[in-house]
Amino acid sequence: MPKKNSLNSASPLEPKSKNIKSLKYLIKYIKPYKCQVFLMIIALIFTSSSVLIIGRSLQYVIDSGLSQHNPAMLDRALIYLICTILVLAFSTAARYYLITLVGEKAIADIRRDIYHQILRLSPSFYESNKSGEILSRMTTDTTLLQTVIGTSLSMAMRNFLMLIGGVILLITTSPKLAGMMGLVIPLVILPIVFFGKKMRIYSKLSQDKVAEVSAHTEETINGIKTIQAYTHEDAEKMIFKNKLDEVIYTSLKRIKSRAFLISIVISLVFGSIGLILWVGGHQVLDGKLTPGELSSFIFLAVVAAGAFGALAETMGDLQKAAGATERLVEFLGIAPEIVNSKDAILLSNFTGAIKVENLTFYYPSKKSKASLENISLTIAPNKVTAIVGESGAGKSTIFQLLLRFYDTERSKILLDGTDIKDIQLENLRLQFAYVSQDPLIFSTSAYENILYGNPKASYEEVINASKAAAALEFIEKLPNGFDTYLGEKGVRLSGGQKQRIAIARAFLKNPKVLLLDEATSSLDSKNEKLVQQALENIMQNRTTIIIAHRLSTVRNANTIYVLKEGKLVEHGTHDELITANGEYNRLVRIQLTNTE
Repeated sequence: MPKKNSLNSASPLEPKSKNIKSLKYLIKYIKPYKCQVFLMIIALIFTSSSVLIIGRSLQYVIDSGLSQHNPAMLDRALIYLICTILVLAFSTAARYYLITLVGEKAIADIRRDIYHQILRLSPSFYESNKSGEILSRMTTDTTLLQTVIGTSLSMAMRNFLMLIGGVILLITTSPKLAGMMGLVIPLVILPIVFFGKKMRIYSKLSQDKVAEVSAHTEETINGIKTIQAYTHEDAEKMIFKNKLDEVIYTSLKRIKSRAFLISIVISLVFGSIGLILWVGGHQVLDGKLTPGELSSFIFLAVVAAGAFGALAETMGDLQKAAGATERLVEFLGIAPEIVNSKDAILLSNFTGAIKVENLTFYYPSKKSKASLENISLTIAPNKVTAIVGESGAGKSTIFQLLLRFYDTERSKILLDGTDIKDIQLENLRLQFAYVSQDPLIFSTSAYENILYGNPKASYEEVINASKAAAALEFIEKLPNGFDTYLGEKGVRLSGGQKQRIAIARAFLKNPKVLLLDEATSSLDSKNEKLVQQALENIMQNRTTIIIAHRLSTVRNANTIYVLKEGKLVEHGTHDELITANGEYNRLVRIQLTNTE
């Protein structure tokens, strides 16, 4: 059976389970707080019992107090009532505090596991799934579950206890009237079962549509400059409106089903109470039932009916939560494609020698065309190797395979003769520092962004890394220096400044292999010279692999590999490739022409 590597949004009308049994998955998150749950159940019992005691006491107040004109009995009843109300108030407060606390902690644990899963999943997963839909699991679904655990579940338990206790007291008060109520119960259960299934299906579909809205919103935020540059605001508004209409359309189906269910349940339950009141009134007139017994019965019947109706309404919340739980289980159940092999080893004393043998690779989302085809490379330790070629030739793909963001089936990538699949993943990636052409700047300070390369580094080491990357001068000119908040994705920095922050981060990591993917592409000529000098310093006694479009930055490389349409067409030094008059020579001439 193949591993599942995508979220199921293609067929949301076909849920994996048929009822709220999927909520049992939440038990593992509630179980660590069993002491609080136990105390909450005790408080719940006191709460439910207090209400039922008030109903039962009503019989004695009427029959022994009012009917017998006994003021002392009424006085005692008031004292008992006040005591019962105090117990009810305290128990309710304790129940609310405990279940809300459990809900907060359980949802925090769920969010933690979702975040850990986000970190575990391979890049191939994010190729085929929208980030907005994933974030919807973290926000919308968990918020719904928090409401259910912290409120609905507790209410359901309370109403269940009140229903059971109320039924027992109803039977002991008047078996005949209780029997009449029993005939109504099957009529109420049938619509709950029927509409409950439909509501759960509609709930899952509605949540999927909300996830699409989140995904589109995130895409809009990330591409706001492009949208505004193309004056596409009105078109985006229309697209968003259509997605909101889909949310409303699917939500209306759930709302209509739930409203119809509630109306049926209330009509049947309280209709039966009216019938029972009529029958019970005749029994009082015939002397078969005391006024106190009828009053107590009606009170308990209303309590039981209210509990039953509340259970029906809560069932809708639980059905909706079941849909959210399924989505979370689905996401948490996805197995990452890149994992450690059973006997993975730690790479020790790595010299920096890398060998790529017959590398052929297809991206999971582009299986019709090979990104790399039969590539073989030999990268000497402590030397500078360049990989050049036009856009789309497969240069950056080699970096991603070196870092084992993806696996290949038959090809081999060897570090000091060891297949990277046999090396522990964390240990493998510790050997590399990667500077991409579009570096990620975290939403924090400049200092924290650089420190990311080595969290254990000292302040002086961060300063030295910044100086080596020609970043110290502009960082010190920021409003708060190294403590300046750089904005989301480094929005407050220029492209060149982002690049130098990323280079400083790589310096700080002090890796055995340096991967530079267009690392100087965003720099002006002045800063490029400074960074180039810094790069030359860090390249010493280190294996360096450079990807570049600007061939002037790689002419001093020890070996240059030239790719074209995913194939290796030639390799050698700059002078050798110029003399060969092949693809490299053509690229150099094109750039010289463009420069002129």
